[in-house]
Order: sequence, then C-alpha cells, then structure tokens
Amino acid sequence: MVDVYLGDFKYGNNECARKYSKIKNYLEIVQPNFKFAYETAEVLLRHLVLPGHIECCTKPIAEWVAKKISLKSGSI
Repeated sequence: MVDVYLGDFKYGNNECARKYSKIKNYLEIVQPNFKFAYETAEVLLRHLVLPGHIECCTKPIAEWVAKKISLKSGSI
C-alpha cells in the first residue's frame, strides 16, 4: 500500500526533456503517472526551477497541475 508518492516533474515540455535528459515522450509518460498518483494517494511533487526555463518548463507544469489535479478535501 502506498500512502505518499514523491515525484519529480522536471520538464514542462518534451523538447527540454529530450535536449537535457535524452528522454522521448516525457509528458506522455509523466502526466498520466502523476494523475494516477494523485487519484490513489497523497503526492509530494518536486520541481527544480532551472535558470532560463520559467516559461518553457515551470509555468507549464504549474498550469497543468492547477488544471488537471484537483486537491483532495483537507489537502493543502
């Protein structure tokens, strides 16, 4: 049984993931995994803010979480 997931959401787009970590289809893998985690347990989401990547990575991640992940009652 999992009570808490600790996940890293590193990139807000596939281009940065491919360029810096050589990962293809990053968002198509990470987003469903975070959605599943939020539906089944508590989640601590970490995001390293990379210099020069606010608009391309940090902002899209924050917007996706705000839009796609609803807070469970009692969660902050």
